[in-house]
Amino acid sequence: MPAFSAHYTLDDIAELSRRDDLADDETPVLRATSDARTVGYDTVCVPLTNEKWKARWRELCILSQDPEESADRLAIEQRAEAWRSKPAFFRDEVTVSRLEEADCVIPLISDWLELDASDDWVRHDAEIRTPLSTIHRPCIKNLRSLPI
Repeated sequence: MPAFSAHYTLDDIAELSRRDDLADDETPVLRATSDARTVGYDTVCVPLTNEKWKARWRELCILSQDPEESADRLAIEQRAEAWRSKPAFFRDEVTVSRLEEADCVIPLISDWLELDASDDWVRHDAEIRTPLSTIHRPCIKNLRSLPI
């Protein structure tokens, strides 16, 4: 049976979070799902991660070649190696973080990952991150990932 999905961007989610009519226990993803179902959609499609994750990934995985920043480079490399050994998201880096948000949600894996980067480490880190996106499921049966 075909299902229709409403697509929400990070900007849409941010706009929903600023609405005055959100209930205390309602998240932007829950509101998006509710709004989409009201107009006939079966699911919503939202980015799995937000700008906080993108900034952290870039900090850990794309090192600056600027000599002035070399003092911080060792600390960044150590944090990056710790992440590589146990890759995980922080709660504030994902759009879906509560079980009740996951019903009828299709998370989009980041489109900005550099899976074809010429730098071996950047490509390696992007490859680590891709399966992480598909396993980020807080006890969810109906959550599906859609690579883009």
